[in-house]
Amino acid sequence: MTSPKSGRLVLLTIGALCFLPACSDDVSAPSEPAIPTMTLAQLRSAPEMLDLARQDYSLEAYLWRDFIPIAPSDGHPLVAVARLASLDQEPIPGDVELVYLWVINGNRVWSTAFSDGVETPDNVIERYAYNGPKWGPGISVDVVVGVQVGRALRLVRAPAQPIHRTD
Repeated sequence: MTSPKSGRLVLLTIGALCFLPACSDDVSAPSEPAIPTMTLAQLRSAPEMLDLARQDYSLEAYLWRDFIPIAPSDGHPLVAVARLASLDQEPIPGDVELVYLWVINGNRVWSTAFSDGVETPDNVIERYAYNGPKWGPGISVDVVVGVQVGRALRLVRAPAQPIHRTD
């Protein structure tokens, strides 16, 4: 026969084990979506204008490397901003989202998921990507964005975008 103390100890141990997974890293939590594999030909053939449900959208991109005095001698990695705007100034539907970015430099491609965005008017979506390669500044690259529309992924391209330098 077990004593009341040992019975409570068993219950406490079982209770602690039940709550332990809640305290640890949840390995079943969803991770960032896997970036789809795209060929260079697919990326380069992406249209420069996106036509969705009788609305046309254009893509603007701004890329830079930071060389401020406290930066490493070879500068900080590439940062990219992508901005999708409806040409007719109408609000962008809620099921349209910028999710992936590809930057093409010759035959090299940097691909990533967007990190965050900023609040914008209803007719614009703006997203950021960080920690890119140390290409440029002073060169031009092509930028391709993967736009999630419901369950479909559409591509849109902004060709010949300069990589700027900030000091």
